[in-house]
Amino acid sequence: MNKRKSLKELNLLDKFLFDEAMDDPENVKTMLDIILSQKTNLKHPPQTEKEQRTSTDNRQIRLDVYAMDEDDVIYEVEAQKENTHNLPKRSRLYQGIIDSKLLLPGVIDFNLLNEVLIVLITPFDLFGYDLYRYTFQMRCEEVPELKLDDGATRIFLNTRGKHPE
Repeated sequence: MNKRKSLKELNLLDKFLFDEAMDDPENVKTMLDIILSQKTNLKHPPQTEKEQRTSTDNRQIRLDVYAMDEDDVIYEVEAQKENTHNLPKRSRLYQGIIDSKLLLPGVIDFNLLNEVLIVLITPFDLFGYDLYRYTFQMRCEEVPELKLDDGATRIFLNTRGKHPE
């Protein structure tokens, strides 16, 4: 059985403290500004613990932080303390479920899909290159400079990186 930690023993990757901190829209804005190295202007207050599912019979997900900026870019931020060895595919599931909610039934113009940026913050190096940040966007294997430009970005942050650049 897990021993309950005192408040001073917690860090921002602990669920309780992360959720409490992210309930403040200014904290979410500051976090996104730092991660993206740009100013972010949120359109609405961010939602924490937002549940998403495509139907009552399908798998649901619970998003730690869900926000949208004034350009309708959607941000989903997760704090993941333990390496579950499934985060790349989990981020893919999150991307798919988020995307499935963005168009009304019958809309056939997929160019109306919002840009979606998923950020996973971890205290471990998921990929083993000692980087603080790993940013993924779809690219062509045969022509690496050819970007798919589908509006999907996934960022994995490693709080224990060793390369400041």
